[in-house]
Amino acid sequence: MIEVNIIEECRALDIDPDLPKSEQVWGVYSEDGKRLLGRYPSLEKAKKHSNDIEANKEEAQMKK
Repeated sequence: MIEVNIIEECRALDIDPDLPKSEQVWGVYSEDGKRLLGRYPSLEKAKKHSNDIEANKEEAQMKK
């Protein structure tokens, strides 16, 4: 599956001060990079979430 979301180190502005920093290492962002879709402790978890989002998009398109 091709990832179209952006996965990068969590941006400083997107760090939640109420959560441990160790849980917010990687961020999954929308295709245009404007929306944070989730924060993750590992790159593997971020990739899984990104792939899940894409699978849901594809499923929604098939239902139309």
